[in-house]
Amino acid sequence: MMNVIMKAISSTLRAEFGDKYQILLGENKQDLQKPCFLVSCNSSTKSLFISKRYLRKNQFCIRYFPGEENEVEEGCYVIAERLFSCLEWIAIDEQLTMGTEMKCEIVDEVVQFFVNYDLFVYNTVDAPPIMEEVSLEASVKEDTER
Repeated sequence: MMNVIMKAISSTLRAEFGDKYQILLGENKQDLQKPCFLVSCNSSTKSLFISKRYLRKNQFCIRYFPGEENEVEEGCYVIAERLFSCLEWIAIDEQLTMGTEMKCEIVDEVVQFFVNYDLFVYNTVDAPPIMEEVSLEASVKEDTER
């Protein structure tokens, strides 16, 4: 599920910012070509809601690494504002999902944008195989006391 959400975030970023920015999924910082976005899942929790229905809380961090030196200060604030707007709603499996608990920090000239996408999921358990054929043998014990 986390990969599906990360791909939805990536698609939303691509729609908002275009092909000018590289978008990487996961924690792979080796192939960074600035300016770029790095999308990763910070934490995920699952708690029972009702019956087989579970609430999954997923916190994601989107990091923006600016390209030009002159873009660092002012560009980070502009990017942060755009992230608040574009990541408010994302399409996950053709369902709009609202981002909650949005928070942004600029640390060491890198924008760190945090957002939660909380979803309900269902646990489906495969039914055990049904018996095809049953044979039964029975006998009656005679009563000898009569």
